[in-house]
Amino acid sequence: MEGERKEPLLLKGGIHADERGNLLYNNELPKLGFDIKRYIIIEPRGMRGWHGHRHEAKLFSVVNGLVKILLIKPDNWENPSSDLPVSEYLLSGNGDTLFVPGGYLCGMRSLTEAGSVLVCSNKSLEESLNDSYKFSPDYWREKSIY
Repeated sequence: MEGERKEPLLLKGGIHADERGNLLYNNELPKLGFDIKRYIIIEPRGMRGWHGHRHEAKLFSVVNGLVKILLIKPDNWENPSSDLPVSEYLLSGNGDTLFVPGGYLCGMRSLTEAGSVLVCSNKSLEESLNDSYKFSPDYWREKSIY
């Protein structure tokens, strides 16, 4: 499904809690057939973005706090329109995971003091660097309250 899916997809996770603590999980991930090549943990301060890839797909899962993930599908990768629609996803540490296929720019902002996001990629670092597009955090500021 990873190579086929062209739109973002929110996969519902869950939390199991008992006297030993909490366990966050997402049993829906195998449906994607996602081949994880690497992962990073981002602790956004202020607005982080805009960064994206034409071919690299990613999974976003909040580990701590409450984080708003913003997505834009650029119409031109070198000079995208400033009036493109912004999709917003609010993720908390409940196991929910957002799948983002290649072809999107991402921005994020922690809405709590200490937010952190686990990001898994289907591309190696070298592949990612050869498919990397970055724009100012203010590029689409008027389109989304962040």
